[in-house]
Amino acid sequence: MDEIPAFIHSMHMDLLEGEAAMATMSDGDDENMLINEDLVDDDEQSNDERTEAPPPSFELRLYRALEDFENYQGTFAFSSTYSAVPNPGLKVKGLDGSCLRLPVSTEDAVKLSELGKLSPFGKGEQTIIDPTVRSSRQLDPSELEFENPRFTDWLQGPVLSEIGTALGIGTEMRSKLNLYKLLVYEKGDHFKTHRDTPKEDGMIGTVVVILPSVFEGGIVKLSHAGQEMSFDFARDCNYSFGVAAWYSDVEHAVEEVTGGYRVALVYNLTVEGGSLSASGTAVRSGLLELLEELKEREDPVAYSLENKYSLAQRRLGFKGKDRYVISNLIAGMNKVGGISMCCGDVQIKLSEDEEEMDENYENEDEDEAPNFNRTRGVNAHVEIILTGIEHIAGTYRHFGSGQIPWLTKLYSLGPSLDEIESINQEEEYTGNEGTLIHTWYKTSCIILWPTSEAESIVQQIKEPLLQWDTVLNIVSPKSPPLTTAGEGDPLLVIKLLAFLERCICFPPPDDKIQRAGELLYSMFQSVGKDDIEMIEKSSLFEYANLVAPWRPVGRGVEPVPNPSKEGLLRLLKLKALFPKNLPISFDPTVKKILGLRYVVLSPSVLCKLLETYQDTPQEEVIELFESTFTGHPNVNLLEDLYKKVENGYPNGSPVHALLNSIPHHTFHEFIIAGLRQRFALYYAETEDFRFRLDQSGFSNDYHPMGYSVSNTEATSSSIWQGIDPSINRITNYLRFLDEQAEPHRSRLITLFTDAILIPLEKMVSVSDDEMQRWRRYLSINVQVVEKFLRKPSLTVLPCSAIIRENMVEAIIKYFPCDKPEPASYFLPSWTSPRCPTGGCEICGPINQFLQSNTEHHYHVQVSEEESDHYRRLDFELSNYPNPQATRLYEYRSEINVRYHDGYALSPANFTIIKLAEERYRKTKRQYDATIKARKDMLKLIQEPFNQFGKIAREVGDSFSPSVESEGSTGNNTTGEQAAQMALADGFGWPIGGDYEDDDDDSDEESFL
Repeated sequence: MDEIPAFIHSMHMDLLEGEAAMATMSDGDDENMLINEDLVDDDEQSNDERTEAPPPSFELRLYRALEDFENYQGTFAFSSTYSAVPNPGLKVKGLDGSCLRLPVSTEDAVKLSELGKLSPFGKGEQTIIDPTVRSSRQLDPSELEFENPRFTDWLQGPVLSEIGTALGIGTEMRSKLNLYKLLVYEKGDHFKTHRDTPKEDGMIGTVVVILPSVFEGGIVKLSHAGQEMSFDFARDCNYSFGVAAWYSDVEHAVEEVTGGYRVALVYNLTVEGGSLSASGTAVRSGLLELLEELKEREDPVAYSLENKYSLAQRRLGFKGKDRYVISNLIAGMNKVGGISMCCGDVQIKLSEDEEEMDENYENEDEDEAPNFNRTRGVNAHVEIILTGIEHIAGTYRHFGSGQIPWLTKLYSLGPSLDEIESINQEEEYTGNEGTLIHTWYKTSCIILWPTSEAESIVQQIKEPLLQWDTVLNIVSPKSPPLTTAGEGDPLLVIKLLAFLERCICFPPPDDKIQRAGELLYSMFQSVGKDDIEMIEKSSLFEYANLVAPWRPVGRGVEPVPNPSKEGLLRLLKLKALFPKNLPISFDPTVKKILGLRYVVLSPSVLCKLLETYQDTPQEEVIELFESTFTGHPNVNLLEDLYKKVENGYPNGSPVHALLNSIPHHTFHEFIIAGLRQRFALYYAETEDFRFRLDQSGFSNDYHPMGYSVSNTEATSSSIWQGIDPSINRITNYLRFLDEQAEPHRSRLITLFTDAILIPLEKMVSVSDDEMQRWRRYLSINVQVVEKFLRKPSLTVLPCSAIIRENMVEAIIKYFPCDKPEPASYFLPSWTSPRCPTGGCEICGPINQFLQSNTEHHYHVQVSEEESDHYRRLDFELSNYPNPQATRLYEYRSEINVRYHDGYALSPANFTIIKLAEERYRKTKRQYDATIKARKDMLKLIQEPFNQFGKIAREVGDSFSPSVESEGSTGNNTTGEQAAQMALADGFGWPIGGDYEDDDDDSDEESFL
């Protein structure tokens, strides 16, 4: 499709012109096609230069086939007068109890006016009384009574039939008249142009019965789809009844009454709706051929309708000429198949520049249709938007929000498209009172969209608002399957996938879930083994992801699906209630979702898991919990699960027995395995923020190593925060493991040790900037080593030596202590091309500076006589591009040269700085910080070092420990705090509160 237009050109297609008129391509008012094209220069598109017209587009050919209305005789309005009419026997409350005399006398008319109330009108949702817009009096139906039923029979019988014929309302619509008001217009009364919005369900028009009376003026003027009518009953209603009817979306006005009293009964013309199938309609072969061509296209076509509709009116089945066209299209679509017909409202969205009209645009499509001459254009940013889209016939198609931008041409089957409503357009006047937005009239269109049967089935099943009874009927087999299980019917697989997705994303109600499971079972019996494996491995997981989409990552970006506990819970529900012999297992998907780090788990979710799998063999349940706690290494989650089962399930219950049958230490093996995975990602993906140790996922509940202060569900375990919560959680978990009983204590601590060892070979290389951040991660292990060394119960384990050795090797590798050598400042000399061969008084000192191995800064004041020479040197020695210099200094990238012109209080000066000095100073600062951090960590794990920060294995037999390495950290600060402060001093890391000490007997223990 083309891009969204920059402007709109409105054109008119006279639908009453015949084929002969079309062939002439005559000029006229072109207001009937909304087109998204660029402006065309008049000279380039002149008729004189055209030699051969391009073939008409598909949209235009289909339009021409639809415009043949020779069998349709209806119109938008009707009027007639009747003399032989039964007297209605109309009684009005307050009129002396007698029937209203006909013709209506002036005396009675005055009384009626006095009894009535001022007639209001609507504007949007407001109800307004303003005599400058509407001036009349009205009485409600409750104040009226008809004593002669023959009048009602006459009105609901022959008159209504005549109205229906004139307006094209078929008998299948079951039309009816309902009394709405009695109106009295006296001299000076009127009603400006307005539309009659629907006042009750099923209303599509208005019928006005003028009672015999003497009046002048009061002409009704109507305008619709480029046609105009006027009804003047003043001459013919002195002794006769006048009847007028029109569709309620027709614009009309009542001109001023210039004399007498105009008394009228107003009825709502309602219908009950009718089928649009047109099964008996004979479809022309030309239309069928076009529909066959449309079926093979990719892009849809759209045509705006003659009448305007509210949403409720559209659902009644359309009216007039629109109904005739749509019925013929549906009859053709039923024969062709593979096409979806939808209906929506057409609106335009303009920029804030408003409409800048240009009267001189020429139509580039005048060869396509008759009377094409561009007469108007909107020189602004315009979007054509179709809203409120609903499927009405053909193969089903779903539109999600019911709103799409229309990116190509839009033709009209009726009125001019220059009257399409803007989204921000001011509300128009409506009859009697304000109405809600869903009853407002809008330009409607039909959309014909190629849609295959398979695509239609999928869209129907996925439609959230579709009732489950309808969904079950769609997927139910209509006949015995014609294929064997090995053949794998493609349509059946598509239907199965859509139905399975529907079951997960929009689960069936409890009274339908058993039937849904039985249908799934029967469908699985008819698909191939490969299809079942594909669904089991990938499709189930994909559908569970779609249950709760994540927030969009930016404006205009589609939401990113994320694994959700809601999807998990729905899978568990389906597994529990579907047939047990279903040839597909939910277990792989459940296991996969449980292990994802971003799925928010809680004890309640895990209890649901236990309930679902209470009859499953223990080893399968253990596999599910392995995935759970490997992905979520959180001891609080485990402990709270035990508490919830203990408090919520009776002893001996299947859930209680299943959880307690799994050894407690097994869960901790899973948690430690999760730690191992976290650290592996932690060290291998330092640039990926998703793999932080404290990653919180999508919730504040049960972070693996996060910053939560408490859990959502009640627990005695609190999470204490220190300088680095990740460090505190790991060290507290180590203490927790140390308190376990043997033999599991030693095994768990050994596994824990192996999990947190720093990789020395597979560690990704990091830049200098990343090294600072990564060294903070390394401090986690420093604190853990310190815990090992301070706990006598831990130092006896072999793992204490292993983790200490790993720490030492990591410090040696990632905190190097090779002292940088002082920089050499020597640079070759330079002779300016304009200087004598032996140099000059200015260049001589500069060359001495360049060749010096100790000087790195040169500065001299410049006299006015020397300024030109120094400026030339600035050009020749500077590192920035200089096209004026014929030859440049080869080593100019190693120096920084600046010449500054003097001013009143400061003479000119010339400066050269050797960059080697700056590089050395920066390297020396980094070295000093690294050595300080290295010493602090070695001191923390009680590893002796010399004055240069090196340990014995780096120096050999000449090693001599420094006094600093043997000293203590002070009386007021723990070794842990000292290391953190030292690291903060050396690398600028923030210093928070104090760390919890293992020696303190605090009741507030925190876990991972």
